[in-house]
Amino acid sequence: MKKSLLALAVLGAFAGAASAQSSVTLYGRVDLSVAKNAGSADKVIQNGSGSRLGLRGSEDLGGGLAAVFNIEHRFDADTGVQTSKDTASYNATTGKVTVNSGKFWSARSFVGLKGGFGQLVLGREYTTAFLGSQLANDPWGWDTVATWTGTSGITGGGIAKVRNDKSITYNLTAGPVSFGAQVAESQPAAGLVNKPMNLSLGLGMGAFSANLGYEITGEEAAEKAKVLTIGGKAKFGMVGVGLSYTDGTKANGDDVKGYMGTVTADVGAGQIRFAAGQRETADVKDISLIAVGYHHNVSKRTTLYVDVANNSKLNSEKSAYNLGVKHNF
Repeated sequence: MKKSLLALAVLGAFAGAASAQSSVTLYGRVDLSVAKNAGSADKVIQNGSGSRLGLRGSEDLGGGLAAVFNIEHRFDADTGVQTSKDTASYNATTGKVTVNSGKFWSARSFVGLKGGFGQLVLGREYTTAFLGSQLANDPWGWDTVATWTGTSGITGGGIAKVRNDKSITYNLTAGPVSFGAQVAESQPAAGLVNKPMNLSLGLGMGAFSANLGYEITGEEAAEKAKVLTIGGKAKFGMVGVGLSYTDGTKANGDDVKGYMGTVTADVGAGQIRFAAGQRETADVKDISLIAVGYHHNVSKRTTLYVDVANNSKLNSEKSAYNLGVKHNF
């Protein structure tokens, strides 16, 4: 009996040690604002950024190797409806209607390994060009009305895909240099007749940083859709400045160029943000953006914010604003 109890105690100790080498984190965000969007006179309650619920975790496999996973759901907090919704497509040749189910884990759904070699994951993941360059050059991180009036249209050129399904994604950080690359399966039914491919390169040197992102989306008609983004940032005390340049080609053959300058200023527990830029599509200016905002950290998890933006190239209702609260957990 004593030997049995001792054996159980030893097994329990090993089980405890094994579980201690694994970690799973539940996280999320709820973000809502009272807003008016550019191009509309309506006053609405809407997500300022993507409200989300996710799980991420890792398991120590020994020898510096770990298994990792991340699944993340997105939803509209004003209604509780998931962001990725069901869509239907009609095939005129067969006469059939195909229903494409909305993705529940629409933000991320991957599993992989990380170690001294970097991180390699399989599944649905952000493009490396998006995380490493397109997003990095936007002080709003592609969120709020400051983005909806055109910031993402400038740094992404209206071409970038943001995420890819069925992808293999590799990232490595070595000292001041970061590198990422991704390739995904072609999906002709979704318009991706070629394999999507993208890469990013970053360099950080204290207060100065530079980045490059290049993406071939997989779409093709008159041309292969592709986009290049180059950016740089510098921090002088509480003030940061940034510049970015975008050059791309849409699948229909239209050339796209974008330019943007940004300024941020840390003020106590908050930050003032400013951006000005423009985009040209087929040599016609279709975005001319000025945006300013203030985001105040009430705590480590809760932020109050106000943003105002204007896209002078819209025919009407050129201005936008939002006043919101964001809580991370």
